[in-house]
Amino acid sequence: MEQGKRLDGVYHFQAQCKDIVHTVSIPILFSFRVVEQEDGTFIADRFSPSGIAEVLKDKELLLVKSILQDGRTELIIGEIKQKVEKGYLVDISKGEKIVESRAFDRFSFCPEFLGKFSVLSPEGKELGNCYILDISLGGIKGFSKTLLHEDVREGNILVIQQGSQKLEVEVVRTKMTEHEVTLGAKIVKANFDIMKYIIRNYTRFVKELLTEAKAG
Repeated sequence: MEQGKRLDGVYHFQAQCKDIVHTVSIPILFSFRVVEQEDGTFIADRFSPSGIAEVLKDKELLLVKSILQDGRTELIIGEIKQKVEKGYLVDISKGEKIVESRAFDRFSFCPEFLGKFSVLSPEGKELGNCYILDISLGGIKGFSKTLLHEDVREGNILVIQQGSQKLEVEVVRTKMTEHEVTLGAKIVKANFDIMKYIIRNYTRFVKELLTEAKAG
């Protein structure tokens, strides 16, 4: 951990979403500055988003150690131990590392936060509705209690619409249960700026989660 350098991290927040019985792991992305380093620990300050360090105290975090040549991210497990004069003491003495290929390009949401989307065929036929669980520049993961299996087969093209915003997607995988279908789809085209949409909504969503965590 280089002194004076800003680094990124991710914390998997266990959220109780309204439309899903089990808790959902929501990756919360954050950044910080390394102030001082000692063996197995370092002091960090200037955490962003504001207030996240107190929320994450005594919780296991994943901190970026390096970006590998193949583009994957090497992360080291750490834990914020306590507030000190110069910032927060972070313990990385376990030395445990993991490697992820998509650590920072997927943005997850509780389904009710982004709201319900209509699902149509390319010809405009209404097929049902769905909720988006995560979104990246290249694809989405969603779930639905109204779509039929034949409408979401691998390779099918769907139009996912909310108001004036439309995504045309190609289904790449599905998982069916008795009551719902979960689908992964590649974004073919969109009539809105996906990056602006992600940043705007993810910022609001994380703020809500942190407010809930502080109150709880």
